[in-house]
Amino acid sequence: MIEAKESLIGNEERRNVITMHYGDRQKFLIADLQKEVKKLQDARKEKGMSPIIRINKIHIHETRETSVKLYNVRDPESGVLYGIPAGIHKDGNIMWSMIELKDRNEFNLNLDLDARRYLVVRMYSKIKGSPFEVSPEFEIHDSEIDAIAGIEKSDYLVVALSRVADLKGNELKNFARYAGVNVEDSMTDNIIKNEINQLAMSDPKDVLSKLDSKKRGIMEIYKGALDYGIVFRGADGYFMYGEISLGNSDGAICQFFEENMNILHSVGAEFSRKIGETPKPLTDKLNKAGAGNASLAEEPVTKETKEETEVKEDNNESIELDG
Repeated sequence: MIEAKESLIGNEERRNVITMHYGDRQKFLIADLQKEVKKLQDARKEKGMSPIIRINKIHIHETRETSVKLYNVRDPESGVLYGIPAGIHKDGNIMWSMIELKDRNEFNLNLDLDARRYLVVRMYSKIKGSPFEVSPEFEIHDSEIDAIAGIEKSDYLVVALSRVADLKGNELKNFARYAGVNVEDSMTDNIIKNEINQLAMSDPKDVLSKLDSKKRGIMEIYKGALDYGIVFRGADGYFMYGEISLGNSDGAICQFFEENMNILHSVGAEFSRKIGETPKPLTDKLNKAGAGNASLAEEPVTKETKEETEVKEDNNESIELDG
């Protein structure tokens, strides 16, 4: 399967662009678009990719058609000029063919002229994803890349739904809270799974990354403890466990628990009792979630320990604009 990725030019491709010198009295370093077109066409044919690329205005005006006239783009790092030369002015400078962008533009990369125009346009700073992007006004719709991304998302979704289907009971509820589901006591496993599946259909990679996260065990304890009031938000916005400040964000709280496993054990023990489980060392749970061989204290943290542990924690284009 072809990996979905940005269809625009990357740094390595810019460094390896084929160049030529153009001009009479003065020689200009320009991209050899004839050879670059062949590289582009061969690469897409080898991967079985469609030749059609569309570049559309991101925000289309209701009554006025966009008209942007682009002549050339200069790479500020290499000094290479991207454009379609049409001869030499009397002063020795290059005359460039004009490329006009409207609200909707289609390029057939099997046609050499369209391919040359595309190779110039993709460098334009107003194109989303251009290496020189500044306040983009146009975006590229590569139907092949979009299709690959859709297939890739579907593949991730199948795996995510299968993994979620294996969860049940408290394991399901604990993961659901971490995934972002507002779990209520009245919810059945099917209802909770459906909520997670909705999240997976929107972003299956996010659900899978949380299922495999090394921090999953810690985050499930923290989110569950928060849900049951064991951990609460203080007046200053920091989350608290008793008088212990844990942090003001998920990342900070997770780091705190990683550095204070005895407190995590205490929170986990209270949470286990709340959901009707017998408190026990949480090493197995953390290891299952990929958190390494963290060893937890056998006894919950005492009030004295709490008191001791309290912590607070250039625009380079030659263009003309009409309208």
